[in-house]
Amino acid sequence: MEYHPLVDASAFKGESANTAREALLLAEATISQTRKNGDFEGFKVDSLPKPATQPDMPDVEIVPYPVTVEDLPRYEPMEPLKPQRWPIAASPDPFTRPFLHVVNFHETAMP
Repeated sequence: MEYHPLVDASAFKGESANTAREALLLAEATISQTRKNGDFEGFKVDSLPKPATQPDMPDVEIVPYPVTVEDLPRYEPMEPLKPQRWPIAASPDPFTRPFLHVVNFHETAMP
């Protein structure tokens, strides 16, 4: 059986890449050394260096463009559109008239 590391340390980039690479190599060295002895019971997290948890951000300097009053366009008042009247559709009567006449009504029982 051959051991291959799960993480490719050559792909690490940024300021914290060296620290992460060293921690990974230290962990793999500890595992391989104790595996050869046959008494590997794991290792303590305290034996590894603490990783940098802040993200690797490049130094960016934002230089705002100096805006003066001369850079702004002259104010031109705009005319609002004239209101339009929309036709209102006729609505049907919401209360329909009752249909009380039934032509084929045959009374079968006395009230």
